[in-house]
Amino acid sequence: MSDWTQSTIRSRASELKSGLAIGNATNNLEFWGILFGRPAAYVILVFLGGLRFITPNLLTCVSIAMVWAGSWIMWQHHELWWLSAVVLNLGLAFDCADGQLARWRGQSSYFGSYFDKVADFISFQILFLALGYVSYELTGKLYYFYFAMVGMLAIGLTGYVKWLTVHHGNLAGVAPEEVTDYRHPRSLLGVLEKLFSFNEGDMFFWIALGLILGKPHWAMWLVACSQVPIILVSGVSRGMQNISFDRPR
Repeated sequence: MSDWTQSTIRSRASELKSGLAIGNATNNLEFWGILFGRPAAYVILVFLGGLRFITPNLLTCVSIAMVWAGSWIMWQHHELWWLSAVVLNLGLAFDCADGQLARWRGQSSYFGSYFDKVADFISFQILFLALGYVSYELTGKLYYFYFAMVGMLAIGLTGYVKWLTVHHGNLAGVAPEEVTDYRHPRSLLGVLEKLFSFNEGDMFFWIALGLILGKPHWAMWLVACSQVPIILVSGVSRGMQNISFDRPR
């Protein structure tokens, strides 16, 4: 019961506050992750982080369930697209919460990291399939399924080359943060500049916006138009990083 006392909640809120720092390299550095995902995760953990049965891996499972449920609502209930937008973004919040909880409790694990990344990959496949289907159903245009495939390819490929490069960097003696983070925003203005980066977590913002406006196919266009250059830039930049690892140090 002590986990619910005012003093305990206040203490937990203070201990978890470091997870909100914009320049913190251990956290989500994407526009929507900083603006919504991490603050929402913070609120969740302030009230639930003291419950010992709630583990980082359990939060990952909740995140998967939320994204799958939001995708199902999008597919089956057009009149509830606003609810789909809410549930999908709750999925993002719990996805941000699992890592924050693991760091706060000192429970980070190799399996937890693996499980989180596999869960994200599978959830995005379901999300993009649902978005492609409702876009096709709404417009009758078959190419929205191809747009969905572009999003699925982008999530899989960019994640793969990122973590393969981190692994190679580790073998070459390069710190992971030097491999994965090109520019850390240091202010709210820096965060807003990332609005049109269309990173993985930002998809939840744009898809939710399309659903709320009743135009999910607009979000599908954004996915297609943004992810093609992201695939190209990521492939080339990660390749250049790997070339740099081959040079004598």
